[in-house]
Order: sequence, then C-alpha cells, then structure tokens
Amino acid sequence: MSESEVVQPAASAVPPPRRKSQWLTALLLVAVFLCGIICGAGATAVAAVHIVRHAILHPEGHPERGARWLKSRLNLTDQQFEQVRKILTEQNAEFAGIRGEVRPRILECLKQTNEKVAKILRPEQQAKWRTLTRRLRERWLLNLPESPAPKPAAP
Repeated sequence: MSESEVVQPAASAVPPPRRKSQWLTALLLVAVFLCGIICGAGATAVAAVHIVRHAILHPEGHPERGARWLKSRLNLTDQQFEQVRKILTEQNAEFAGIRGEVRPRILECLKQTNEKVAKILRPEQQAKWRTLTRRLRERWLLNLPESPAPKPAAP
C-alpha cells in the first residue's frame, strides 16, 4: 500500500467533545445545588412556623417540654425532674391568668390600630387591609375575634 492509498478517516467520525459541554454540566450542577438550598430553606421555614404555632396553641405542654429540656441539660435526677415539672406547671397556670388579663387590652389595641390605618386608606385598600389583617390573625393570633369593619368616612 502506498502513501496515496492510506485510508483517511471518514468524515462522519465523532468529533472530540467540546469544552462548552463541561461548562454546561458545571452550571447545571450549581443550579441543582442552589435549588436544593432554596428548597431546604423553605422547608426549614415551614417547619419553624409549624413549631411556633403549635407552641402558641398548646401552652399546656410547656412545663413538660421545659422540664425534659432541663433534665437533659442539667442531668436532673427523677426527683428533681418532678419538682421542676411541678414548679413549671404552677408557673404556667399563673402565666395563663396573666394572658387572660392582658388579652382584652391587646384586642382593643389591635382594633384601634386597624381603625386608624383603615381611615387613611382608599376603599379598595381598606378591603385589602381587612383581608391582610384577617389572615394575620388566623395565622398568628389564633382565634382572636376580628375587629369590626371600619365605617366609611362620610362624604
């Protein structure tokens, strides 16, 4: 076989990989990583809100949780644990009384705030304001009665 007869590779041979695909792969990996961070942060925020709302809704569980927390941190004996739990239960009852005394003042203050803000808003803003405050009450203040709708200003 002479040099002129040397078989040249076919034009359809696979070209070597391009560098762009390496950058694209790296970019996709970074994007997947960032999506994971965002999803993890969102799930953490949802879990934190759930935990806080549960603690607000169920204050009767605070003494037991607090006593268990102290037992693990302070290495309490069973007798100390029971004494601490009893103290925390008594204090929780006292806190409930204080919350009952303060609650009417809080409700009145919220009502006044709603009315003051509503007075400076246009009618369509007032509707949105009432929706926003209702959602906040439902989510965080848990079963507090709604303030009466503000009376429209006389023309």
